[in-house]
Amino acid sequence: MAEVTNQLLAISKFIDGFAKQNCVFRDTEEPWYDPEMMPPVSLFVGGSDKLVDGKKMIDRFAKIEKGVVMIRGQIDEEYEHLDCLWAMDSLERIGERVKGDIWSTTTEEDVVVPEGCRLGDKGRLLLGLAVPLSPLS
Repeated sequence: MAEVTNQLLAISKFIDGFAKQNCVFRDTEEPWYDPEMMPPVSLFVGGSDKLVDGKKMIDRFAKIEKGVVMIRGQIDEEYEHLDCLWAMDSLERIGERVKGDIWSTTTEEDVVVPEGCRLGDKGRLLLGLAVPLSPLS
């Protein structure tokens, strides 16, 4: 029962914050994320999304969340909310890039090289072998 209560409190706080601010997070110049605790990030945004301003989030990572490694900030103008997950062509437009981004941060030795990935790209971002992609690539 305690888990349900905690979840209800979290949802209530989320809704209350959204209702008061029209946003889940406060729009400040202070970073929201601790770079020491935040893994590398890839953001895939629907440019026609009417529910979430993903472009603003990508811009925030580029300007304010400077300590967080942003692998990619991709805007697909034709996509709407959640099309990055559910569109018929999401595997080709998004999935292949997600696979490559995950692979570029993998450092484990005992892993199978995914189809379409190169062994030489494994861990390239974390090992300092490449710079992250620009936020709007």
